[in-house]
This record gives sequence, C-alpha cells and structure tokens, in this order.
Amino acid sequence: MREKILTKNFIFAFLSLFCSAMVMYMLLGTITEYAEGMGISVTIAGLISGIYMFGGLCSRLASGAILQKLGWKR
Repeated sequence: MREKILTKNFIFAFLSLFCSAMVMYMLLGTITEYAEGMGISVTIAGLISGIYMFGGLCSRLASGAILQKLGWKR
C-alpha cells in the first residue's frame, strides 16, 4: 500500500519550517544594512551577520536535541 506524501502534518511542518527559514534569511540582509546605517563599518556589520547565522545554527541544533530528549509529540 502506498502512503500519501502530502498529508496535513507534512504540509504544516513544511510551511512552518519554510516561514522560519524565510524570516531568518530576510533578517540576515536587513541586519547588515541596519548596522551600516548606524555608522558601523562594513567589517563589523559582516561580523554581526556571521554571529547571527552562528546563533541560528546553534539554536537549530539545540532545538533538535531538546525535541529528541523530550519527545516529538509532547
């Protein structure tokens, strides 16, 4: 028996992850422009952007570990 791919849970998970990624990448560009607008050098603005991306990566890794520990359907 073939299982359906486009289930309600899959669509909700896809949309939530897609929106989360879009917000993260849209903020990435605006953070740098905002920092430059405040008079910060391009180098420091790039550093801020890198810290933002590193924080996003760490939060994704940590949230996956926490979900694995607590359970996915809690």
